[in-house]
Amino acid sequence: MKTIKFFLITLPLSLLFSCGEWETQTETKPVVVKPIAVTTTTVKSDSVKATKAFYGTLKFSKSTDFIAQQAGILKELSLSPGQKVSQGQVLAVFPPENHELQVAQARIQIDKTKDDYKRQQELYKIGAVAKTSLSDLKAQLEIEEKTLEQLQSVNTIRAPFSGTITQVYTSVGQEVSIQMPLFSMAQTNTVTVEFYAIPEDVSDIQLNAPVYLLRDDQRVAGKISKKAIQIDERRKAFLITASFENSHIRFAGNTVDILVETGTTAESIQIPIDALRKQGSSYYVFLMEEGKALKQTISITGRDEERAQVKAGLQSGDQLIVSGIDKLKNNAAVSSIQN
Repeated sequence: MKTIKFFLITLPLSLLFSCGEWETQTETKPVVVKPIAVTTTTVKSDSVKATKAFYGTLKFSKSTDFIAQQAGILKELSLSPGQKVSQGQVLAVFPPENHELQVAQARIQIDKTKDDYKRQQELYKIGAVAKTSLSDLKAQLEIEEKTLEQLQSVNTIRAPFSGTITQVYTSVGQEVSIQMPLFSMAQTNTVTVEFYAIPEDVSDIQLNAPVYLLRDDQRVAGKISKKAIQIDERRKAFLITASFENSHIRFAGNTVDILVETGTTAESIQIPIDALRKQGSSYYVFLMEEGKALKQTISITGRDEERAQVKAGLQSGDQLIVSGIDKLKNNAAVSSIQN
């Protein structure tokens, strides 16, 4: 009986001590967040060449449209937009009506003249005809052979230069009429942008001045190649042409934005392209402030392979994060190595 009482008394005590021990064992230590190592650089405003913005029409530097000079049915045409062609290459053949009959008649006439010429040669050898008759017949034969050559090549269109097919309006077997558009081609290794500048601006634009074509947020460098010296009376502005080497542009005829360097200087913030990120149509960077990475939306006026020109969102003195960005979220703890 004493044993039972002792067990009942000691059981609550053992439970009490074991509970305290369990609570002590399950206490958790605070989680220490290790800062993400990043590299930063101080944003600075630098003096850069001032630019003026214009918009103009993008064109291939050399292009031509082919139209039917005679009516006929397209016999040969194996072209598609983007196809490369060489100078002198046959692009299309569309003989006129009764063309085969005309060629056959021309050949019959040449055969007849050849026979007459041979007979005249025999007669000339025996003194039966004058030399002038023989010469006249030879000249007639040459004319007829030239006529046949022209008939065989009539409405055969050859490429006037090496380039790229840009548009095709017809197909094989189609009947074409005079002045009907057939296709077009262009030299695409160089493009131009034609734009207009008002008198107040034209004095700042010099021949060979650097100019930039803004395309997909990138700046394609070029130069001013032509500058009108007479104002366009309808537009009250001067026509200016900028030229660019082309390796990516496949389409022309659309309106584009360009920046022209004016020779003066202006303050501008430029950042390394590695610091720039894009989300949808917006750009952002990460700034470091009090040990935190802060996401900052910015707007840019252009970019190249190395740098982006910032229009708004940054100011001199900001600590810009330039590496370790892919690991960051807004307000993430960071530690910096100054670049």
